[in-house]
Amino acid sequence: MDLTSRLSAPCGVALLLAACAEEPPTPPPAPPCAGAGVESLVGDWVATSGARVDLTTRLRITRQDAGLSLQWVRGSARAALTAPAGGPGFEATLDGQPFVGQLHPERCTLVVRAGEAAPVELLPSLKGDAVPWATCTEAAELRAEGDRAVLSATAQAPLPEGCVGEAALYLDERRVDGALTIDGPRWSVEVAAAAPGKAELHRASRCGEAPPTPLGVACVGHDAPSAVQ
Repeated sequence: MDLTSRLSAPCGVALLLAACAEEPPTPPPAPPCAGAGVESLVGDWVATSGARVDLTTRLRITRQDAGLSLQWVRGSARAALTAPAGGPGFEATLDGQPFVGQLHPERCTLVVRAGEAAPVELLPSLKGDAVPWATCTEAAELRAEGDRAVLSATAQAPLPEGCVGEAALYLDERRVDGALTIDGPRWSVEVAAAAPGKAELHRASRCGEAPPTPLGVACVGHDAPSAVQ
């Protein structure tokens, strides 16, 4: 049998088994958000403005018992809400208005509607450690001294005996390092920075090896705190 005859022989010929074997099906394309964690609502979400992240509108979702805990930030307003867990979305109430979210994994977005305001699309995977989430509990005082700023707050209760105070300072939505001073009920942090539009002092106490206990969030430039169901 010449070469031409071999090539025209049935596929049972060992030489052509590989060529005649049925090719495996092409795997389906990976979803756009594969590996981004959007298969779950839980996580940090942030708006964008063009190609830039817009930190003034963001949402943190965590599990709370059988439901969800929502930390919503939009401009100078913040709210802490809870919602039942069920499906790729949530429904809650904010200031008497519906507050709903719907996950769209094919677009990697979470669409949030707050009352009559226009819906906003949020993207996943915000690194939340650099920005504040907790609602404000009290007012702070901001004093600018040239190229330095001092943020102060008066605690309602002294530190527990044997505990030390800790504080995180945020200026214009970004965490910065500063020198903490505690003088009785007075907590102050001084930092090298121009006077910010917004400032927050997150106070906590650390007692022994236990995790820090939040004591309060003192703010300048934010709306009144809101905590709703």
